[in-house]
Amino acid sequence: MIRVIVVSDTHDYTKYIVKVAKLIEKENPDIIIHLGDNYIDAEHLEYILEREIYKVPGNCDYRPEVPNSIVVEAGDISIFASHGHLHDVKRAYSNLVRDAKENDCKIALYGHTHIANEDKKEGIKIFNPGSAAFPRGGQKRSIGLIEIENTKIKTRLIYI
Repeated sequence: MIRVIVVSDTHDYTKYIVKVAKLIEKENPDIIIHLGDNYIDAEHLEYILEREIYKVPGNCDYRPEVPNSIVVEAGDISIFASHGHLHDVKRAYSNLVRDAKENDCKIALYGHTHIANEDKKEGIKIFNPGSAAFPRGGQKRSIGLIEIENTKIKTRLIYI
């Protein structure tokens, strides 16, 4: 089984970055992905955890030298990761799903909305881990966990 932790929208809130680091250490995932806002938070997590973190910039990050989306290989499953603002995720998932499919991904990750969500469209598992710092919609602060076993994909939230 491959375990993937997904973090988004930490917004340079040090107290919660430290809490996220402790949760990651406890969960001991194979892969860690940070979906932006703030990109530097992912770099801080890398430093704290002494581990590589796959990361993309968000709408609050100015990182023109960094790709706005990436594909992460998790065993036989490819994961498309984007902050989501350039995919217009507040309106619909069609752009996110299109890009995930174009990259042969079975999972599409996004942040930006600060609202945890899980869905499936056109065979693509869509997952937003919510915000680790400033959740919206009455939700709790959270990060996400994806467990991949062969072709089976399970997601859940871990509350901070």
